Amino acid sequence: MRQGIIDTLTAYTHFYKDGYVPPNAVDWSDPDNNVLFLSGLTVMTANPTLSIPGSQRQDEVTYKERMATAPWPAKPNGEPMRYVASIKQVMVFADSPQLEEAKEFVSFFVQPEILSQFVEGAQGRYFPVMPQLLENPFWTNASDPHISVAAKQFDSTRPLYTVLSPAYSQIQAENVWGIAIRSVSADGVTPEDAADTAIAEIKRIFTRWN
Repeated sequence: MRQGIIDTLTAYTHFYKDGYVPPNAVDWSDPDNNVLFLSGLTVMTANPTLSIPGSQRQDEVTYKERMATAPWPAKPNGEPMRYVASIKQVMVFADSPQLEEAKEFVSFFVQPEILSQFVEGAQGRYFPVMPQLLENPFWTNASDPHISVAAKQFDSTRPLYTVLSPAYSQIQAENVWGIAIRSVSADGVTPEDAADTAIAEIKRIFTRWN
């Protein structure tokens, strides 16, 4: 497993070291991939929520002709990629001072016609969990160069590792892998040392949760 992490860090960070990634990418905040792409300063970026095309939907030329959404390439062994899918959940706390009102709102919000308005109004940022909503033309329009491509990703998905243990939530919150990638990309740390640091931190987190 350690060698696999080392190999992954080496392969992933070479894009930065070889100049395929903007030099300031290691300091990007959450919206900066959108900003750099829309400013024409990078030609391709990951965009899990379709926020980039969604922001340009009213400009038909830009939306349909100046940008495109592409699926991830196949795995190194040639098999198709299994896409990571997260599910947004609604929670009502039992000691909420407006408990009944909260329940009423959730009951209203999850009605198919209301939820449909919300997810379609979000321009494809979220896909509906109700299969019947995916039959709406908004999701099935083959001429849409972004949503139609994203919809195909749901043919093969896997959940985030947080479903296996809450410790993974802490690993994500502490950005363990992001720190490892940055340290190799920009700080001169070897993949071996970065892997050992990440492994030690993950073990510490799992020990706390256990």
